[in-house]
Amino acid sequence: MELNELLFFDRMPRMLPVYETLRNELAQRYPQMKITVGKTQISFRSRYIFAMASLPVRRIRGCPDEFLLVSFGLSRRLEDDLSRRDFTVNAMAWHPQRGLVDLFHGQEDLSAGLLRCVGEPARRFSEDALRILRCLRFSSQLGFAIHPDTARALWEKRELLLALSHERVREELTKLLCGQGAAAVLRQYAAVVFTVLPELAPMKGCAQETPYHCFDVWEHTLHAVDYAPQQGDLRWAALLHDAGKPMCASVDENGHGHFRDHQRAGAILCKD
Repeated sequence: MELNELLFFDRMPRMLPVYETLRNELAQRYPQMKITVGKTQISFRSRYIFAMASLPVRRIRGCPDEFLLVSFGLSRRLEDDLSRRDFTVNAMAWHPQRGLVDLFHGQEDLSAGLLRCVGEPARRFSEDALRILRCLRFSSQLGFAIHPDTARALWEKRELLLALSHERVREELTKLLCGQGAAAVLRQYAAVVFTVLPELAPMKGCAQETPYHCFDVWEHTLHAVDYAPQQGDLRWAALLHDAGKPMCASVDENGHGHFRDHQRAGAILCKD
């Protein structure tokens, strides 16, 4: 990903400590990127943009589509706040006089067990790509289905995950793995998960060709995840335990598959 300069406009000076932290992190990861921090704004420019969750994002007039303006001014209107939430089930509020404020039918989706983005899904994921993993995590933890429009945007915007910090990705993936529906979500949205864990992609479709296995390496792994206790370290171990098999695969003269020393190859792969 090529990063040159990104534009952040701010009307809230108290956000400067957040910007300083962001600047330091980005400066380490992308030393070629120009970063300016001032009393009222921080400036970068890029083909991509880093946006904070639940903050308004709009196109910059006269600029190509890949450039966005991120405004940090907060509105006093509850409606504006709710419209920037990630999913309808998270976009409800309680008012002492008005009671439940549910502008986006979140209660209906909650009853139906459905995850649906507020407004345009692609825009919600562009504002904060971590929402892509949050969507999968909620589906895993709660057993909720994902609305077709939201699911489509997951696939279309999955490359935005590459801009996220490893720490944020790891936290969401761990929560996803510990959910009761982890195997089903990993199975249905494997390509999204492989975006942040590309080392696991060769497992899908890697036949085992032995009398002891009836699944390819990926499907076998999903069954192992499903049977493992819902603890982070154990679920990660189940997910990664055969990661080295694709690179060690061989077939003997009898047509039997072998994966000699795959445990060592997997350990090296996971360590790297």
